[in-house]
Amino acid sequence: ASHELRTPLATAQTNLDVVLSDPTASTSDYRSAAAVAREQMRRMGRLVSDLLFVERGRGRQAETIVASDLVGEVVAELAPRAEAREVALVTLGTEGVVYAHREDVRRALTNLIENAIVHNRSGGSVRVASTSAEGVLEISVEDDGPGIDPAQQEEIFRRFHRAGHGEGSGLGLAIVKELMERMGGSVGVSSANGAGARFVLHIPDAPRAPGAPQVPGASGTRDQRGG
Repeated sequence: ASHELRTPLATAQTNLDVVLSDPTASTSDYRSAAAVAREQMRRMGRLVSDLLFVERGRGRQAETIVASDLVGEVVAELAPRAEAREVALVTLGTEGVVYAHREDVRRALTNLIENAIVHNRSGGSVRVASTSAEGVLEISVEDDGPGIDPAQQEEIFRRFHRAGHGEGSGLGLAIVKELMERMGGSVGVSSANGAGARFVLHIPDAPRAPGAPQVPGASGTRDQRGG
């Protein structure tokens, strides 16, 4: 992590040093250097935020999660970003409930949907669906992006792996994997070059403390479409 933190700092410092040492630098040159520095600071901020989220999350209390509610919240939050990239964010059948760590599940789902938006094509869509059976909630996120080479499908979950144009901190999918494993669950991916990708979260019921409420047996379905 230290290398990943030093890289944006070094990039920003180099750009600022170059322009400050040039007596002929114009206002445009200073603006360009400042823009690079700002973007690198944002990148470092995302990286620190991601690392802190993982470390602070240990020991969170489990609670009952209704899939339709959680999926609806995340889709509503990310709809503007999808619209800006001309990607349709579609919620299909979101059935199921699970007893788990809500913030961890929310972060994992947010990371998957953000990843699907960023690596999609203009005019494509991201489809989110869920179902539960035998104490396990499954949430799938499918996109119309370029797909993932089968040889790279394990590598994408490694910390600081950055594909394509390299947006983000390089921790998004690694965090998903770590959160799922912490809960005793898993994340899987199926894809082929040029055929989009489908990620699935497998979220098991967490052990209940004595006196903890049981997960309701009934579950609702909510269909909605976002921009």
